[in-house]
Amino acid sequence: MNEDELQDQNEQGYPENEQESRRSYPKQEDRQGGQGVFDRARSIRGAKRNLERSARFIRSFRKKQKEAQVAEQVAQTVAKNAATTAVRTVSTNPYIIIVVVVVVLILGLTFIIMEGGAGGGAPGEKTPGTGGATPPISASTAPTITPGAGVIYPPPSSSLASLLPNPLPQTTTQGQQAIQNALSQFNKNNLNVYQQASSITDLPWEVLAGIHYIEGGFGSNNSLVSGRQIGNVEPDIPKGACDGQVNGPGIPIPISGGCGFKSLLDSAIYAGFHLVGKIGRKPQSFQDITTALSRYNGGGNGNCGEDVPYSNSLDNCPPLFFGEDDPYALSYFDTKHDNMYLIYCGDLTKCVNQRAFVRPGALTITRSVDQALK
Repeated sequence: MNEDELQDQNEQGYPENEQESRRSYPKQEDRQGGQGVFDRARSIRGAKRNLERSARFIRSFRKKQKEAQVAEQVAQTVAKNAATTAVRTVSTNPYIIIVVVVVVLILGLTFIIMEGGAGGGAPGEKTPGTGGATPPISASTAPTITPGAGVIYPPPSSSLASLLPNPLPQTTTQGQQAIQNALSQFNKNNLNVYQQASSITDLPWEVLAGIHYIEGGFGSNNSLVSGRQIGNVEPDIPKGACDGQVNGPGIPIPISGGCGFKSLLDSAIYAGFHLVGKIGRKPQSFQDITTALSRYNGGGNGNCGEDVPYSNSLDNCPPLFFGEDDPYALSYFDTKHDNMYLIYCGDLTKCVNQRAFVRPGALTITRSVDQALK
């Protein structure tokens, strides 16, 4: 989402969604016309030729089938005779028996070792724009299903842990209230979408949920890219990204002269890969994910060095790293990020007056969203 749209969502809710535009394609009309006697006769002759070809094919097939049956009978006879001869030879030579037993044991042990070390998991799905497949989901990171609950929860060893501080910092009372208000909007029907996109992008599903809150308020029909309704043009996606020649998960489709998505899942997959592209690699740390989220929004809302109260504290500024002073990522994440401000109210246009950022940041939702599942 561009920075000019953040203020609209921050204070006035989410922008009006455009009406879905659909292309209509004229149906081909059925052609009707009479056929003369000559045409009918030619059709009859053609049908006869087709029947003759079919008959020849059937005769040839039956002949080959019979030959195959004879060959199979001969092979069975030869195999039976060979087996009988082998048994007689082994029974008269004890050394051969020992060799056979050793070979069988070796093969059995080899099979057991290979099965134990191969691991499980389904093959990774093809990822758009990477020219390869994502690694399979290992047993340690695969989601688990809580019996009787019908809801998939992340395991304790989720890759999310590496992206957050340990221990997690405390939030203020004001921050907790903002977080609870945000989580009250969480739509559990979207959980499966986040997790499917997670399996393809290899990002924790909680990160995608955090982005979806900021961009689309957890709306099932609002994209993770700009919050616009699925099926509408996404102005943040260049037209060249959807030429219609490439299809697959997360690939935008041509819509009314621009690009858009046909499903929430596609927008989530696109968002995941777009986030990774902001730092050129999969985020591995708190700094990585914070910087990536700040750049996902454009990177211009850093508070340090701006004429806002947040910038006046030496405890806040300078930022520890790029994006650490950006409310898009860290608003209400802890006591340090409790009172942050929107800097740009439009593209290349700074806010004239100070505007408080009153919603939790994307990473704040990421660390808290599991509470909405309980």
